[in-house]
Order: sequence, then C-alpha cells, then structure tokens
Amino acid sequence: MTSAQRKHRTYPVLLPKEAGLARPQARRRPPNPVARGLAILVLLGAPLLGHVWLESQAAQAGYRLRALRQEVAELERERQALRSREAALRAPDRLERVAARLGLHPPSPEQLVAAVIPADLAPRPAAAPAQTWWQRIAQVFRDPAASAAEPERP
Repeated sequence: MTSAQRKHRTYPVLLPKEAGLARPQARRRPPNPVARGLAILVLLGAPLLGHVWLESQAAQAGYRLRALRQEVAELERERQALRSREAALRAPDRLERVAARLGLHPPSPEQLVAAVIPADLAPRPAAAPAQTWWQRIAQVFRDPAASAAEPERP
C-alpha cells in the first residue's frame, strides 16, 4: 500500500437515535414572571400574615387582661366596703342599742350559774410542736454553755 492510496475505513459508531438512549433534549423555557411573582408573594406574605395574626392575638389578650384587672380592683373596693360595713354592724355600742330596742338586757345575778368542769374533761395544754430535722441537728451542734446564756425566745 502506498501512501498515495489511502484506504477508507469505516468504524462502527452508535448514534443516539440508534442506541435508544437519546431523546431530544427539551428546550428550557424561560421562567414565567407571574409564577415567580406569586411564589415570592407567598414566601414573603405567609410569615407577614402570621406575624400580624400573632400581634392581634397579643393585643386582644392585653385588652382582656386590662378588663380583668379593672374587675379585680372593683371587687377589691367592694370587699373593703363590705368589711367596713361588717365592722360597723359588729360595733359593741350598736349591738347594745339594737338589744335595748329589742328589749334585751344583761342577765341578773340569779340567772348566772357556775359550771364545774371535771379535770378529765378540762382542756389539756397544747403539746409542743415536733422539732424538725434541722432543729435536731442544730441542737446536736449547739454549745450547752451558749444555750444556757441565751434567753428563751417566745
């Protein structure tokens, strides 16, 4: 073979259509400005609406709290007025006047009787309260000379 005579050789090559792999690639469409605008609106609007809703809920809770505080103050004033009225109704001089109007008077000495209570029915003195664990521990570490010098506290 001479270089002047070149042989044409063909090599097998699989083209995409022949291989079954290739599909014509779809052209990429330019983004739709309306869809992009709606997406941005939703992404920014949802948190904004949530924030506005939370702020309105907080404002309503504040109004309810203020109304409840006013109601508590009003009830406190009413309670004070009732206590002062109770004190006026329980006053000893008023009770004496009401008793005299009803015809009541102090008992005469003949109406008084002394009752003797047997010793087993007499009220017993209250028991000393039990010591707590820290009082017992303090008692262990307390200096006997210092505790004798300290006066008893009521």
